Amino acid sequence: MRHYSYFDQNEIFELAEEGIDDSDPFVSEGVPTDEDFREAFGKRTFEICEADNKILAEKAGINIRSLRAAFENLRECDMIRPMDEKWKIYLTPYRYYKREYMNRKLTKEVQDVV
Repeated sequence: MRHYSYFDQNEIFELAEEGIDDSDPFVSEGVPTDEDFREAFGKRTFEICEADNKILAEKAGINIRSLRAAFENLRECDMIRPMDEKWKIYLTPYRYYKREYMNRKLTKEVQDVV
């Protein structure tokens, strides 16, 4: 989905004006300028995806019937959120585990099995 996503500050600006989405602090007052765009692009937390479901399933290597479950899994992990006929694709997960924690957890599980 990320491959087909895009960043459109004007579209995000309109969503914020309508009160639909105010989760990104970069949306400035008034009409966005080029400088606003440069600043916003670096601080963006999501992009928008409008790709066709058939294409997404094909590129993901899954059957179209599995796509709904895949979307649900991504939504549960806070990686995507539906928006009308589009998807909001978050660039970083809401929460994640540090590498050291995961390594300790795996090591402990392996020791418990052996």
